Amino acid sequence: MAAEPYIRVRDDDRKFIGEIADYRALRATPRFNDIGEWVLELDADAYGAALLGTDRNTGGGIVIIRDGQTLISGPILARQWRRDEDTGQGVLQVLGADDNWHLGTRLVYPNPAQTPETTTSTYYRVSSTDAEGIMRDLVLKNLGASALVPRRLAGLTLGTDGDRGHVQASPKYRWDVLLEALQQLSPLSRTDDDPKTDLGFRIAQVGMALQFQVYQPTDRTGTARFSFDFGNLASASWQSKASTATVAIAGYGSVDDDSGKSLAAAYYSREAVDSLYPYRIETFLDATSIDPADVDAEAQLNQQTTEALTNAAGSFGASISAIDTERLQFGVDYQLGDFVSVELPGSRFTAPIREVTLTYTAAEGEVIDVGIGTNSDTAYTRSTSRLVRRVGGLSRVVRKLTTK
Repeated sequence: MAAEPYIRVRDDDRKFIGEIADYRALRATPRFNDIGEWVLELDADAYGAALLGTDRNTGGGIVIIRDGQTLISGPILARQWRRDEDTGQGVLQVLGADDNWHLGTRLVYPNPAQTPETTTSTYYRVSSTDAEGIMRDLVLKNLGASALVPRRLAGLTLGTDGDRGHVQASPKYRWDVLLEALQQLSPLSRTDDDPKTDLGFRIAQVGMALQFQVYQPTDRTGTARFSFDFGNLASASWQSKASTATVAIAGYGSVDDDSGKSLAAAYYSREAVDSLYPYRIETFLDATSIDPADVDAEAQLNQQTTEALTNAAGSFGASISAIDTERLQFGVDYQLGDFVSVELPGSRFTAPIREVTLTYTAAEGEVIDVGIGTNSDTAYTRSTSRLVRRVGGLSRVVRKLTTK
């Protein structure tokens, strides 16, 4: 079983200025291809509180280490102080996000080399390359070393380029949030329409620098299996929802009919399969801005119809209360984004790990809450699943971290 994590405190230059071990409670929630969060509560007169106070640490953050690996790293975004009614002690609560937060602070400029006042471009687009290359280009030019100087995140580097993902031209960007552009690219990166090949991305602290990393989650459906029969599943529930469209028809180009009315000059269609609800549901897309003479017209149509079907895809969310055993542990046997299996009486399904919440208190030890689902936008997927860790030989569900 995992040892209790320790916390390293960093300043605004990401230099480590101390460690915290005397906290009351800690909750950390890393998320797959999204912004994670953390909450730390400690006595206001503790050594750690001094490291995190506004008089000593503005623009800093923390790095949480679990089993020798970084669980989450990120900036401080809020602080709260209160007086404990029972003890009369001051209590400091510090809240923050993980370093993916930085991806949500930038827009994709129509021309990343120009300021908003001087831009002359209608949109920004990356030439045909693999999906990982598009992700790296967007980050490099809007947040990294090639961005305009005021927009650069100091110390941000790019990890090794693995040339992963489907080769394509990027969508057209114009003031899109960088994080949302990357999230859009993840399903577009898949191979043979297999969601298990969606790319993952994250920003992690490496030494004193931050690094943008693209990676391929692992299909662990054959080894990471939750089941009542295996003794690692205490309870479970799930819900699914049918797609709102499975066939996207796009009209592109433009011609005038006899009355002078503008019509699409040609049409393109793409189909998707909803294995749980195999209905044919058609939708129409206005793609008349795409010129049939463009050399990449088919690539543009493929992207628009793929995006439409992805947004219309059915969703699946599971809530499981499972026991983390020696044979199946987060961080060892499965990670964020990995596909796992859940086997229930009369039902078997596979889905990716969307988020993991780890809560630590002196009274309860460690508890891991796991969110599983095919669509991270569904409310059911978020913060509903619970993975109960065996602590002191007993399995127990721990309530959420709250301030009394």
